[in-house]
Amino acid sequence: ALQRFCVALSMCIEAGLRAEKTLKYCFRATCNSRFMSREARAVAVVKKGGELSDALLNSGAPFPDEFREMIVMGEETGNMPEVMDRLNERYREEAERRLRSAAQMTSYCIYGLVALLIIFAIFRIASIYLGALGAAAGG
Repeated sequence: ALQRFCVALSMCIEAGLRAEKTLKYCFRATCNSRFMSREARAVAVVKKGGELSDALLNSGAPFPDEFREMIVMGEETGNMPEVMDRLNERYREEAERRLRSAAQMTSYCIYGLVALLIIFAIFRIASIYLGALGAAAGG
């Protein structure tokens, strides 16, 4: 969600959109109900003349502190698109890393499940075989 917010913010600022429209597009770009439900609060702060960083803080949306600090830095330096592009890249890399980690854990779980099924099959076949030997020896 944060990555999409960064991309939308960078594009809207480069396009020269008003702050209200920019925030509407950015919150909707997240496709996340926790962010989208806070859109109205953020827009209200900007309409009253507040800074973007104040709007995000007062919105109550789950923005990390690092994200808000980068927004403040972008506002102070006037390089918001560049700052958002850097944040976008960081969040993209983090998402890729988490996806790789989840895929790796999933594969380990599948290998473990297959190993357990093989062990179960070995014991099942052994019990059938030993049962047949016991019946032959006793009969």
